[in-house]
Amino acid sequence: MLVTALISVLSLSAAEVSFHVPTDTILTYCDESFVPDGDGVITLNLSEENTATIQTENGKEISVTFINTEEALVKWSLSSPKDISLRYSLNGSKPKSLKKGTAELNLSNLPKNELTVFTLEASHDK
Repeated sequence: MLVTALISVLSLSAAEVSFHVPTDTILTYCDESFVPDGDGVITLNLSEENTATIQTENGKEISVTFINTEEALVKWSLSSPKDISLRYSLNGSKPKSLKKGTAELNLSNLPKNELTVFTLEASHDK
């Protein structure tokens, strides 16, 4: 089970964000669908809406949240067994384990004007 959230850390004056996604991805933002260009890049103008949805080639939907700060509190809920193991990573770095029962994580010192990808992975019975 994989839950991914994209956290875009932008300056308050920035209104446009671009990021790479697999070429078979569809991003829905403000009731509008976006597909990546030939290089796998989606560019959109951010409004006051801070959530979007990415649909992968196999139909899975991933929630996306754009956050406009250097610090973010990421919360999640899981409807799965209690003995689940969690780990997270930022921008594809080596995953770090979380304590069992953790349902939120405070991310600080996020880089400004860069897209930061937060990935939360959950496993049960390996």
